[in-house]
Amino acid sequence: MRSAPAYAALLAAGPVLAHEYDTPRMQLLIALIAENGCQMSDTEADETLPGYGFTRHETRQIIGDLLFDGRAFVDRASGTVRLTEEDCT
Repeated sequence: MRSAPAYAALLAAGPVLAHEYDTPRMQLLIALIAENGCQMSDTEADETLPGYGFTRHETRQIIGDLLFDGRAFVDRASGTVRLTEEDCT
């Protein structure tokens, strides 16, 4: 049983120390979200991201960078992260 909040709920808190470059981990996370229809709910993140070695901290930091750069947004009502058209390939 999990006691920690879901990934997207953590992400909704906003950007954390944004980076000015894409890392391989950022590109992998973007690809995983893009493969999931360019969006990922907290439930989907909880099921998918740990299998690729993503921790909540790392995921929050990367999504924070994407939010800061305007490359993604979070639908706070549903806890869904959505990529912008530019990153949705």
